Amino acid sequence: MCRPGVILMAALAAVAMGLGGCVGMSRNPYAPEARTGAVPRGFVLDQAEPLRFFNDDLDRVAFFEAELAQGLEVGPDGRFDVLALSGGGANGAFAAGVVNGWTEAGTRPDFEVVTGVSTGALAAPFVFLGPDWDDALAEAYIGGAADGLLRPRGFGVFFGSGVFRDAPLRRLVERYVDEAMLAAIAAEHRKGRTLLVVTTDLDALRGVSWDMGIIAAHGGPEAIK
Repeated sequence: MCRPGVILMAALAAVAMGLGGCVGMSRNPYAPEARTGAVPRGFVLDQAEPLRFFNDDLDRVAFFEAELAQGLEVGPDGRFDVLALSGGGANGAFAAGVVNGWTEAGTRPDFEVVTGVSTGALAAPFVFLGPDWDDALAEAYIGGAADGLLRPRGFGVFFGSGVFRDAPLRRLVERYVDEAMLAAIAAEHRKGRTLLVVTTDLDALRGVSWDMGIIAAHGGPEAIK
């Protein structure tokens, strides 16, 4: 026999789902072509050095191929090294452990390009900046700073724009992404190194890369925001 409380919860869930199907999220209207020129507030569109581009942009692919053909600058180890950090929520702690162990082993490359998606995007700036930031990377993932990062919205999922609450993620980013980090990223960017964060344009169903070095080099409150 079902308990009354269980029946009540099931009924509330059904009502919430029904209401969720009737509610449309309000959003600012925009033309489809506007997404190709979108930049953060306070920035200007620069076709020669785009800070945001689609991953399947053939012009951008051709640009990278030309750069590779000409020979890109390499670090002290004499190699051109690329590191791509994947997503997976709590798997970010695994990546942090691998990177710290890599440093301790003395075999960690000096990556010329670092890119990441999802939790890999959170780790990417620390990895990009090198071993001096290993402690901060470890603290972010296993020191309690990331606790509650994947906190469900509960019934709010039927009325909001995401499954998880955004407040824990905002607090984590605001705690570590400061002027000192941006200045360090900008300095490495000027050396020819590249830090990319990958996101998804859900309307276009296309991957988007953000050149964080260009954003950091811009400086000021716009860059931090």
